[in-house]
Amino acid sequence: MFAAVFVTLASAARRTVTTFLDLKKTFRQTVGRLFTRL
Repeated sequence: MFAAVFVTLASAARRTVTTFLDLKKTFRQTVGRLFTRL
């Protein structure tokens, strides 16, 4: 029971971190594109 809850939390945390890193990468690319346009 407890192990299943832990695994679920761990996978959710990993998905959140992956999504956050993906957003950061996209944001950096967008900023870079804006600066090259200036």
